[in-house]
Amino acid sequence: SIASSMHLFPSLNAIALNIRRGTFFKTAYWYCAMLPKKKALATIDGLVYSRAVLRWKFYRWGKIKKQYQREYEKVARMPDFLTPFVYVPLHMQPERSTSVQGDIFTDQILMLDMLSAALPKGWVLYVKEHPAQWTARRAHLGRYHGYYKRIASIRNVVCVPAHTPSSELIRKARAVATITGTAVWEAVLNGVPALMFGYEWYMHCEGIFRASSAEEARKALAKI
Repeated sequence: SIASSMHLFPSLNAIALNIRRGTFFKTAYWYCAMLPKKKALATIDGLVYSRAVLRWKFYRWGKIKKQYQREYEKVARMPDFLTPFVYVPLHMQPERSTSVQGDIFTDQILMLDMLSAALPKGWVLYVKEHPAQWTARRAHLGRYHGYYKRIASIRNVVCVPAHTPSSELIRKARAVATITGTAVWEAVLNGVPALMFGYEWYMHCEGIFRASSAEEARKALAKI
């Protein structure tokens, strides 16, 4: 419908489609309702935008996220499951699970650098982006241009396509590593050991190794 479109103004095709469906007046009402009034939505910068301005921002943020997605797809490579690997699913950001519970590891690249330094010889890290990073409204704040290129440049790190099933990556991994994500919980339920860098209620479960440095990660992977 026009109301759900990311375009600021409806196209003639959209208008014609709504007329044929008999939804023109209903859709036009909601579209017009967003223009003149202020939208009473508190934003993370403490401002209140008009509905039209907020809509325009969503459109711009969407374009930025598409650019990030294209950058990721350029560096992504299909995983080789015959190679021993640690699976690292990235967190969507900004979010409480990293900005608070992750402490310094809200910088996920720091975690990847530590894991890379701790890897046993011949092992690799398979990193997969969270799908919501390209769809959630303000997720553009959690990445920057060059972010995925920086990840792909880390020694023994491979970005795998976002459509790769996490369940398969977890089952075939030698270990799973994350800050606070539920992937470690899924891993231990499947008998796969895991490393956790942040703080979550299941961090002391059997099969989960706490890590806050490259040395702790190296010792955990040695035990694994």
